[in-house]
Amino acid sequence: MKNLSKFSLVIIMSLAFLACKQPSTGAGATVVDEVASVESSTDASGNTTTTTTAADGRITTTITSADGTSVTTVALPADVDNTGSAAGVWRGVFTPSDSNTQATFYKVMISPSNRVVMLSESGSSLEVQASDMMSSTSFAQTSDGITINLEEYKKENAGAAPEDVEIVGNLTPKDNIKGTYTKGAETGSFIFIYDPIYENDEQPFFYTQDSVWSLSKTTRAEKYEVVHVIGESVGMVSTTNDMLGAPFSIDEDGNNVLNPLPENATADTQGCVYDSNISIVDPNFVIYNITMKVTDCALAGEYTGLATLEERFSLEDHPHDHYNFMTFGVSDGSRTINNRLTYNLDWLRT
Repeated sequence: MKNLSKFSLVIIMSLAFLACKQPSTGAGATVVDEVASVESSTDASGNTTTTTTAADGRITTTITSADGTSVTTVALPADVDNTGSAAGVWRGVFTPSDSNTQATFYKVMISPSNRVVMLSESGSSLEVQASDMMSSTSFAQTSDGITINLEEYKKENAGAAPEDVEIVGNLTPKDNIKGTYTKGAETGSFIFIYDPIYENDEQPFFYTQDSVWSLSKTTRAEKYEVVHVIGESVGMVSTTNDMLGAPFSIDEDGNNVLNPLPENATADTQGCVYDSNISIVDPNFVIYNITMKVTDCALAGEYTGLATLEERFSLEDHPHDHYNFMTFGVSDGSRTINNRLTYNLDWLRT
């Protein structure tokens, strides 16, 4: 596992390579790998060896003899494993070939089943949605490379239908994914760097204990009550402070019994009522499947996607760790909801 301190350096290098080689953009054209570096040397006999490294890490070596004949070989870096696991949370950047277009940074969530949700760092609205979002429609792996098709949803669902995006590259598990992308008329290179902070080094609390916890959106009045019962899914509904109630009651044998979610969900400031489920994707990663059913507002529909937790910390006398935020991205195929929900420590009940 490589040190994440190299991330900034890799991004700078990606930006520096921007002007090297333009991908073809005509109808039906395929993206040509952007050149990251070219090295050439000539021996005493006049034979020239040229090594070209593409943005996706593919290495092309051409040996040109003194008489003008040449031979070329193409190889992947030794540490590439395109059929390996891409699971985890990654930090990445899309660098357009057009130097007048800004690079875009992403947090990339990939489940062990190769479902991908990408959240851009282009905005910070907490009222409805936080950023542009991409959600995968397919993920193909061969020994030669990976191809991921996605749909990009604009922040606040502004503009037309989702835009098709395709990325093609090479995977080094738990290290990097890099290659080229096509998004409409825009082409360029991308690189994702694996972030080990989202690995789980303890058994998820959901596996061992019933739990109740609350999240908030933008105001104290907007809550998302979350209840998990061992062996069942994690349920989440929108509610308000006065509906939280007692998390546990005592049965006739004197045992604590987890109370159910409030029967009637209440709306947020946008008029939306949420009824959701969260499930553990893999105990090795802090990534969760999330499904949301939204009613009574313009965003009404059924949404699916991924969520992760942010800023882990411990509390004295608590049997498990906690997190400050939940970040999620879900879509219904034509629209998206993505946001950052804040854990309310004053309402923390387990």
